[in-house]
Amino acid sequence: MRTVAECDRRIAELQKRIKQAEADRDLKTARENKETRRLRTRALVILGGEVLRSTGLDWTQIDPDRFGRLCDSLAETITRECRTSTVSPKEAIGRYDQRQTDTRNSY
Repeated sequence: MRTVAECDRRIAELQKRIKQAEADRDLKTARENKETRRLRTRALVILGGEVLRSTGLDWTQIDPDRFGRLCDSLAETITRECRTSTVSPKEAIGRYDQRQTDTRNSY
């Protein structure tokens, strides 16, 4: 049977391991969040490119206020027509990359 001191040492060891595991979790969460932001930015660039490609306009020719209002007015249609199941950020960017490749190859 363990003594109280042995139990206290064991508790202290476990608490130390818990703190390390929490620190590891926080670090991994931060890395995942950074990667998600990077992929989201990439997706937004691709979507912006789709707008420019489909309109034939240069980005300097698009009025952001009018474009924003147009997007707002079409939000329900875009959601209904474009929404898909939620996937991981890596899977999602794979879809965007494939669309970009397919579009380039169609010219």
